[in-house]
Amino acid sequence: MKLRMIGIDHSRAPVEVRERYAFTKTAVRAVMQTGIQTLDNTSGIRGCVLLSTCNRMELYVSLVPETETDLYALICGWKGLIPGTERALFYEKKDLEAARHLFGSDPDTGEGRADAGA
Repeated sequence: MKLRMIGIDHSRAPVEVRERYAFTKTAVRAVMQTGIQTLDNTSGIRGCVLLSTCNRMELYVSLVPETETDLYALICGWKGLIPGTERALFYEKKDLEAARHLFGSDPDTGEGRADAGA
């Protein structure tokens, strides 16, 4: 399995842009129930985590090894948006880097480190 992630946050995009990509609790449930099931057979996605807060939105997916999926286009499809220039505002990570980011131990940012607040 491969792990991929894409996200957008307050450090890269103004609130007006982040709002377009935000997911409510109901929208997350709908994506998890229908969106991923529909894609399962065609995209190679085997599981996902979708985080959406007032400051960020992040999508993590596990993929079968021989596939790649355009996560930005996937999110745009779920939100009814046309993929475009806002792609540059997103960050993407792969495999171990994505896992570290998800669990808050990103070595690039120091996020989640036990000594970060000390």
